[in-house]
Amino acid sequence: AVNAGKVVYVGASDYAGVFIVVDHGYGLLSWYGNLGKASVKTGDTVAAGDVIATSGSTGFTKGNSLHVGLTVFDVPVCPYDLWETPLTFQ
Repeated sequence: AVNAGKVVYVGASDYAGVFIVVDHGYGLLSWYGNLGKASVKTGDTVAAGDVIATSGSTGFTKGNSLHVGLTVFDVPVCPYDLWETPLTFQ
């Protein structure tokens, strides 16, 4: 898991395959798709760095992969800039 939170969905769809959604509070959700097998269930609490699944080739993929997405109040956001230059809080 990218951060601590509560697992709010574990399921599957044609596009995302097996996927998990974690609610981190403040409107932030992390989404993990194309998984092989989930190791958490809805309602579980997770910590940052916890293993929540294995990567896989479920859904709309051609091989073993993992898709990670973030939304804030249902708006998709791209975290790549923050990985290069993290925010600092004072």
